[in-house]
Amino acid sequence: MKKTILLIMMLFVFGGVNKAWSEVGAHMHVAVLFIDNAGANFDFPKEISGEDVMAPLHGKAEILSFTHSANIKDGDVQNIQNDTLRFDKDENMQDFGVNCSLSMSTESGWSVAGLCKVFLDGKEKSKTHVIPHVKLLKQVVWYQLFIDKENHIVAGCISIV
Repeated sequence: MKKTILLIMMLFVFGGVNKAWSEVGAHMHVAVLFIDNAGANFDFPKEISGEDVMAPLHGKAEILSFTHSANIKDGDVQNIQNDTLRFDKDENMQDFGVNCSLSMSTESGWSVAGLCKVFLDGKEKSKTHVIPHVKLLKQVVWYQLFIDKENHIVAGCISIV
């Protein structure tokens, strides 16, 4: 009986996932990058066009987190997280990384808005970046969402609308 219930649950879960992935929607890549020392004084562009949008950032930043979401539709919220937790020498918890929530809109063309929190060295040293609506006007273009040079983080999305 337990195996039957488990099988039904698996079919329900995986059947729903397959249906969602087969429907028409936009694809979105979000890249959070760590700014290298060579990129500390680099003026990161707001947009980069072309097939290899990461090439102009080579040597200036390296990927901290990269996500791909298929079937993005109006009103979807995409969460991106990359955290490293550790205890310091005094046994205090430290949290390093990012936590972003991005809202997708199709009201007047595709746009992204949201919040990204950068964790530095525990709760008292985090910084939240508000991302106003960034219009995604072209395909295969890097759109900068925010830059935090003080903490060596830059984030952007690559639209595949």
